[in-house]
Amino acid sequence: MLTRADLAKYPFLNEASDYIKELGISIDDIASPDFSPVLERAEKRLEEALSKGRVSNEFSNENAEILSFPVSNLILSLTGEERAQRRFALAEAKRAYELLRQENPEKLDYIARTTFGWKLKKIDAQPGKRFYDFAISLADYLRNSVHLKEPKWKLPNRILDHGLVYATREELARLLEEEVRTRIVNRSGRLPGEVPKLLQPKVERTRGLITKWLGIPSHYELPKVPSDTSSTISRKEKMCNTWADSPLHRSSSISEQERRRSSRHSSQPATFQRK
Repeated sequence: MLTRADLAKYPFLNEASDYIKELGISIDDIASPDFSPVLERAEKRLEEALSKGRVSNEFSNENAEILSFPVSNLILSLTGEERAQRRFALAEAKRAYELLRQENPEKLDYIARTTFGWKLKKIDAQPGKRFYDFAISLADYLRNSVHLKEPKWKLPNRILDHGLVYATREELARLLEEEVRTRIVNRSGRLPGEVPKLLQPKVERTRGLITKWLGIPSHYELPKVPSDTSSTISRKEKMCNTWADSPLHRSSSISEQERRRSSRHSSQPATFQRK
């Protein structure tokens, strides 16, 4: 059903992953001059995704197109930048949509079933002015249409027949775009351990591109809320406890008892008599 050209177009497919495993390529192999086109294409994918929000197609070297996808994903994961991972996933999903919408119904059906586990069937129906190619299970439809804001995606505006939602070929491709985006995001988690020496320059360059196109991320740490709300503890003492318990001051060697003693000497808490 699928050729190597298809794997180059859709490197997120299960068959593409199997193809790469069969090649038995390791990270060390990427250092070989034979793999320079793969690294170059991986970096270009990242730069295009970050700068334009789109990824181009380069099918002249199918192997480089297939292998560059997981390599670019690996580099991005090593940066630890979730916002960049989301942008990359969206750019790759848009690329996939433009290709999927041109495919025949048989190939769309195969990809939806084998890679994403959809339940659907091909139909040939024209209940009104529109011609429908597919009937998709309600669960698969709702999972992927939830973020689509156009009114046409709302369930009351769809044809629902015995738990199946009718869709055109282009609409199926659009729903698959959402599935691709989610799949890439889920595969882009932060990797444990150190950055491989070979990829360190690539990772640092990618971090620079992220800063250039997405800006410097802002990190805020909310103060911890003291659990002791007793009226006998002063506001100043609570602030002291929060500071000492926070990650910014975990190395403090002052004990809890000493802090309380110090606080009582410095300022006695106000007490109120009920009349």
